[in-house]
Amino acid sequence: MNTKKNRQQEPEKETKKTEWLSEYEAGPYSVSEAGALYFNKQVDGAIVSTLIADHAPILQEIIQRDDGTNTVQECIFKTFRNGKFGSPTRVDTKTMFGNQPNILFAAGNAIEPGRGNKERYSHYMQLQCKDKTPQTQYQHTGWIQVDGERVFLNGGYSIDQAGLTAQYTVELDPGMERYCFYEVPESERDGLNVLLQELPKAMPESVYVPLLGYCFLTPLNGILRSVGREPCFSLYLIGKTGTYKSSICKLFSCFFGKFSYADPAPVSFEDTENAVGRRLSVGADIPLLLDDRRPTTSPTDKWKYERMEKYVSCAIGDRVSRSRLNADSSAKKSYISKCNLIVTAEEAFQNVGSSSIARSITIELEPGTIYFKGLQALQEKPQYFNKVMQLYIQYVIKNWDTLRQNSGDNLKQLEAEFTTAGHPRIATALSQLLFGYAMYLKFMQEYQCIDENHARELL
Repeated sequence: MNTKKNRQQEPEKETKKTEWLSEYEAGPYSVSEAGALYFNKQVDGAIVSTLIADHAPILQEIIQRDDGTNTVQECIFKTFRNGKFGSPTRVDTKTMFGNQPNILFAAGNAIEPGRGNKERYSHYMQLQCKDKTPQTQYQHTGWIQVDGERVFLNGGYSIDQAGLTAQYTVELDPGMERYCFYEVPESERDGLNVLLQELPKAMPESVYVPLLGYCFLTPLNGILRSVGREPCFSLYLIGKTGTYKSSICKLFSCFFGKFSYADPAPVSFEDTENAVGRRLSVGADIPLLLDDRRPTTSPTDKWKYERMEKYVSCAIGDRVSRSRLNADSSAKKSYISKCNLIVTAEEAFQNVGSSSIARSITIELEPGTIYFKGLQALQEKPQYFNKVMQLYIQYVIKNWDTLRQNSGDNLKQLEAEFTTAGHPRIATALSQLLFGYAMYLKFMQEYQCIDENHARELL
């Protein structure tokens, strides 16, 4: 039943300042001290208030979620009832429109029956959104440009030309929350020296050089993408169990986050293709880890692993997305892979074509390849990896235009050195990997850790 209050007939209530909460008024709607929502209209010179609901949905903030492919606005509301606020509820903007809004607040919050009440309830919510500025929440890593300034997004802190910044809100998908930049109190020199002096004590050049090259190549994806040279290959580590392939990859993932040897990888062979496809996109400009392709005697598991291997090979190797349709036959927005990918496996490719194999570079590990004590010492210093990458991304930002201008010619020169590598894709991949390592050495020269002659020796 609709209830009406005539404010002229009850003047004593109008004089009570707390009866109507002015801060929650919007258009023809007002909220009582107890939290009830009323619709006000003028009838014969008097204001008549009709009860709409026993609570009021109060807007807290509008969030614009940007995953690098889609941008969606969500409104955060809290119900105000009996003088208390309920828990926050996310409301998609499209659910607020129409005379049947699809909004699910906590049980016990009731809209009064009556013609037009639901439509007015929705209208009250929309009016609150009218002048509210949305807050952008990024759901991806990697490069953005804001007001002409380049920023590298990551969980925790992001990085601009001045260093770490908390100006940008980044909320990554579950499973990717370990990707972050964070404050490291140790000196810059300590971190740089760890890479130069302690990496060779943990593994041979044949392992750490391609891994360094791949990790330092990945933040350049944005530059190389703009000149048509984006890396289109995965880096494989293949070895029997106990060769520390996963431990090594998680250590190098510390360039972009916080990982221990026991942490699960952000992508696994047990995930669905759709889930993996999204992560390959939102993990932009960082190296993701697809961990643990293991031997199996199960035909079902074997088929699943091979299918995933082919899928990621295509996603990274061709930088294309899977086209899909909505129910009305319109095209869905598709996720294009923007990361680079490191894969660990116990066995080499099986039932995968030569074209897929050419989309990868493989590091083979044997028992004893990794020096365990050296690896263990590095695992106790993951913050140094993070610190070095923070400095490197600042270096890339400061030299962006120069790097963009010279990268094409530099890659052509390197590619000429691998003309006898077999498949043309292999020559391209090796030249890009070497380019990443050369950039690492150039960066080390910038910080005067090595001189030009030493860099040539290492290259």
